[in-house]
Amino acid sequence: MNEVVTGSPNNVQGYVKGATDELDPVSYLVPIIDTLSIPVVLLNDALQIKFATPAFYSAFHLTKEEVVDTYFYKLNHVVGSNSAVIDRLMNLLSDNVPIENFEVACNIQRGIPDYFRFNANIYPGPDHSKIIVLAINDISDWCREKTALENENTTLREQVLFTNESAHLGTWEMDPATREITCDERCAKFFGNGERSLTYEDFLDSLHPDDRTFTDEEIQKATSGMNHGLYNVEHRTQYKRTEQLSWLRASGKAYFDETGKATRFAGTVTDITLQKLNEQLLRESEERFRVAADAAAVLMWLSTPYKSRNYFNKSWLKYGGRNHQQESGFGWRENIHADDVEDYMKLYETNFDLQLEYNAEYRLRRKDGEYRWVAEVGAPRFSPAGIFEGFIGTCTDCHDQKRTREELENKVAERTQLLKNAISNLEASNQNLEEFAYVASHDLQEPLRKIQAFSDRLQHKNQHSLSDTTRLYLSKITGASDRMSHLIGDLLNYSKVKNTSELLETTDLNDVVQNVLSDFDLSIQQKKAVIHADHLPVIKAMPTRMNQLFHNLVSNSLKFAKEEVAPVISINSEKLGDAEKAKYSTLDSSTNYFVINFSDNGIGFNQEFAEKVFHIFQRLNGMSAYEGTGIGLAICRKIVLNHHGLIFAESKENVGTRFRIIFPAYEGEVEG
Repeated sequence: MNEVVTGSPNNVQGYVKGATDELDPVSYLVPIIDTLSIPVVLLNDALQIKFATPAFYSAFHLTKEEVVDTYFYKLNHVVGSNSAVIDRLMNLLSDNVPIENFEVACNIQRGIPDYFRFNANIYPGPDHSKIIVLAINDISDWCREKTALENENTTLREQVLFTNESAHLGTWEMDPATREITCDERCAKFFGNGERSLTYEDFLDSLHPDDRTFTDEEIQKATSGMNHGLYNVEHRTQYKRTEQLSWLRASGKAYFDETGKATRFAGTVTDITLQKLNEQLLRESEERFRVAADAAAVLMWLSTPYKSRNYFNKSWLKYGGRNHQQESGFGWRENIHADDVEDYMKLYETNFDLQLEYNAEYRLRRKDGEYRWVAEVGAPRFSPAGIFEGFIGTCTDCHDQKRTREELENKVAERTQLLKNAISNLEASNQNLEEFAYVASHDLQEPLRKIQAFSDRLQHKNQHSLSDTTRLYLSKITGASDRMSHLIGDLLNYSKVKNTSELLETTDLNDVVQNVLSDFDLSIQQKKAVIHADHLPVIKAMPTRMNQLFHNLVSNSLKFAKEEVAPVISINSEKLGDAEKAKYSTLDSSTNYFVINFSDNGIGFNQEFAEKVFHIFQRLNGMSAYEGTGIGLAICRKIVLNHHGLIFAESKENVGTRFRIIFPAYEGEVEG
């Protein structure tokens, strides 16, 4: 009795080969394949299904009536639109070529491909017929999982490739057994030869001679299990000793089997040439800075981003008599005077946190133990990328200057107090003088009025009996008393001119001039004077003082007119330019000014007396030729100065005189 076989079609085929020719192959095989748990069918040489296992019916949802004696190629539930299986079965019949693990995708019913693996072989049947044993495995789930895994691996490879490209990384792998190295295109360029496969000796030969030994040692350590198989090294490439050098940073890891033998060694490499060049430039720059700093006479320090200090130049160390180790960190605070350290640290830390420059003065201990004042400037430092790197500070010994400044300040304070006292005394004296002038003028007026009255009465009542000599004496007494009366009046006016800026009001100088000219109407007619008065500005002033100012100027022009020449008086104004304003230090640069030009064609005077004419009691002409007291122009200057202005005289003998009067502009007039 034949043994019932379960398992794969290969097992079935083995039993078929042992069957006797006298038995019907179908009858022989049915009991065997009927026990199999996989879909199996028996086909005759016309590809007609003679038998199918229960697993076949279950897998394809078919009944025995739908399957038995049906041609296999008509079962769309199995082969769908895929004719490759039929072609293979025909080849099996014609050429006895077994079907082994033939995988195909068939569109059956679900709208998505189903995947099957076919195995088949052919055996002799009765009457020279042929029997095909066909086993069918549904591998759809397995194929889909495989495809998903392949897609995932593809995505992962693409991500790794993108990462490497973005980071400019090259990848390499070395077989620890053969020491053959394979690498990607970027890595091949990094190694300098462009070859994606090279021997270990070629790799070492591509390195700079000074870097070969330690690179080889690091690789041996990694592949022998040291450092957990990790490999990190920086080296230079110089393939075949070309002149061009490149710096590379290589990282990798070795993988080991259960015996501890390295089975794989792989990693990445990146070009760090630019970084190395920048580091070299930075080192050179720092070295130049240190050389310059050590040569500087000032005390210098550098801090970390965390307030501690890590560099002091030679001048600093020499000044304090301490070494770099003693000063590093926060040791430098020990040199600051105990009374200054708290305030200094508060300023230092506050500006450090805000990353702001600061200035400080504090006492620092010198190597001889003396605490001396130093002036320090601290400023934040930033890298080219804008990263805060700490502070840099410079200190200079200002002890002597500070002491000198303090002494000077004390002297200035003393002088200021003396000046204040002098000013106070002067103000009191001026007040007394003004009071005296006022009282004196009134007290002097009374006897003068009596002298004038009795002289006048004597002349009129005794005019016929007085001798010529007596009349002359009385005339001189009357003239002298009149002059004294005018002098006392002018002194009284001069004493009344005070700095009363709080009384200033908007004053139209055009109205002032017209009022003054009206007062001199008779004199103007008698002298046939010509007046040219242009438009004048509106200013802030005391109207009575402006009237007095222009009254004195007009009076002077009429008084000092040339004989037999009609006086010509011109009055105009203009804005003071910035260039001319800069010539006068007493003027406010932020204030606008007007210039009043008052000129005549009188007798004039020598320009060397241009300042003298403004002094009180100063006369350039004798009293016999021109009447006056010599106070009028002094009053003019005092009025102008009390209005925050200036007055100058420009004159030439027998040509005339021009007075230039500068007044601050009234804002409304400037805007207009």
